[in-house]
Amino acid sequence: MTPADKQKLTTAFNNAVNASPYADEPVQGIATHDGQPVTRRMLVEATLQAPQFFNEVDKVIATGKVTLDQIIEKFEDGMKKPIRGMRP
Repeated sequence: MTPADKQKLTTAFNNAVNASPYADEPVQGIATHDGQPVTRRMLVEATLQAPQFFNEVDKVIATGKVTLDQIIEKFEDGMKKPIRGMRP
């Protein structure tokens, strides 16, 4: 994954989180060390700081079955919806 692709992915994910009305929903079953709930925003921030995330995205793209733009689009669509089971 090129530095430009990493930046594109990071920018797109951050923009999707910032635009999402559900970004601060807690993720069920995940908590901080002190027991506080982890939000979708916090989870994305932590994910984008992990080099392994970009390595895994690169592997998926290398299969030729999905593009970077498709990954971004799927994430953006997901951030527009609440977490299943969290809201009626």
